[in-house]
Amino acid sequence: LKKVAGIVVVILAISGVISFYSKKGGELDPIIQKAYQLVKEKKYPDAEATFKTALKISRVDPRVYVGLGDIYFKDKRYTDALAKFQRAIDLSPANLKYRFKLAKIYSSKGQLKEAVETYKQAVKIDPKSGVAFYNLGLLYLEQKDIEKARDSL
Repeated sequence: LKKVAGIVVVILAISGVISFYSKKGGELDPIIQKAYQLVKEKKYPDAEATFKTALKISRVDPRVYVGLGDIYFKDKRYTDALAKFQRAIDLSPANLKYRFKLAKIYSSKGQLKEAVETYKQAVKIDPKSGVAFYNLGLLYLEQKDIEKARDSL
């Protein structure tokens, strides 16, 4: 009887935790969608405020950090954008799009070595990614390293 009661308590506890986090996700999605809609409408200050509202609900959704990073990049606030994209990558390390955006920011800042390393990480994650090889090749061309550019392209 004690074992059955213990199992029931554990199941209820797990159900409660799952329910709590699924409610947060349900609450977060409309806010993120609204923020991205504001970005499409080029209402960047409103979008930034909406993403920051989303951060108050959850600090573990990479979409929020990517949204903020995109806004900061458009405003040429590269240091802030780098921090947001790095956080998104920490939360979703296999997402190549986040790495591509991070590399683009590095490149815009003139930090070509960091951009190359970011594309190389993307290639390690997905060795069949033509986009990663292409962007890496373009970066090598920019650095006038023709041999590496040819290999990547």
